Amino acid sequence: MTGRVLLAVALLCAVAAPGCSLFDGVDLGVAGIDARYVDVPSTIGDDRSVLVVQSDQLAAAKDPSPVPLVVALHGFQSDAEVMAKVTALAAEAGQKNFVAAFGVGLDKSWNADLCCGASAAAGTDDVAYLRTMILTVEEQFPVDRSKVFFLGYSNGGMMAYRMLCESPELVTSFVSVAGTNTSGCRASTPRPFLQMSGDDDPIVPIAGSTTQTAPGVGPVPSVLGSVSGLADDFDCPRPVRTVVGPVTEQRWAPCRDQVQVVFDIVDGAGHGWPTGEPFSTTQRALQFWGLT
Repeated sequence: MTGRVLLAVALLCAVAAPGCSLFDGVDLGVAGIDARYVDVPSTIGDDRSVLVVQSDQLAAAKDPSPVPLVVALHGFQSDAEVMAKVTALAAEAGQKNFVAAFGVGLDKSWNADLCCGASAAAGTDDVAYLRTMILTVEEQFPVDRSKVFFLGYSNGGMMAYRMLCESPELVTSFVSVAGTNTSGCRASTPRPFLQMSGDDDPIVPIAGSTTQTAPGVGPVPSVLGSVSGLADDFDCPRPVRTVVGPVTEQRWAPCRDQVQVVFDIVDGAGHGWPTGEPFSTTQRALQFWGLT
């Protein structure tokens, strides 16, 4: 855009309804979806947005029925658009008729206490951003507030633990992929929780680490300890262990309020996002939420 056009659009945004953005119409390379950045009102002194994806049909509907909302957070040094593409959640939102909201971390990072990068170093209040982000999307899109699902990868997965501890009332169920509880917080409100990790993850190893594992990522606590900690918080029984294909699953259920805590360990997987056969991270998350 030219400077004059940008100025004109900015002036229009200033008088339009909340959520007006200079960056509407994002091409994610997926047919049949409407993708756009929506401004998130600042509560912590920074200007941020959220990438929202829905089907073209839902976007065009005059009086649509409420649909589920999937909130997805990228990893350290990644971004919302990469998360939308790599996870295929943008395509899934169009096919399975839910709204997907991809958070935007400052300096491509999230403040999960011990991790990661500039956000953690500055003490950025990402919980406040995420709370406002979820409420903004719920106000502007046809979201069923009883079906708000939260997913985070790596640094974003670490934020899933923080949100469970600090804002559980906004979320129905959580999934962390290659994350762990770096804040050490304790959860008081039970919510279904699924942790997925590769048994060959060098960045967030299942057993944890006592030294720096990657640039910007310091020591991390045990993933198993983080998951079993939630099981303790939710008064769960002893776990049941099963092996199906490449996945070793530990399941604690039924816990308080009839929730379940699940830990899937994927054989041979590293610090990534397994897709396709024999295991699909995205499909496992959708199945956990009943969105398949």
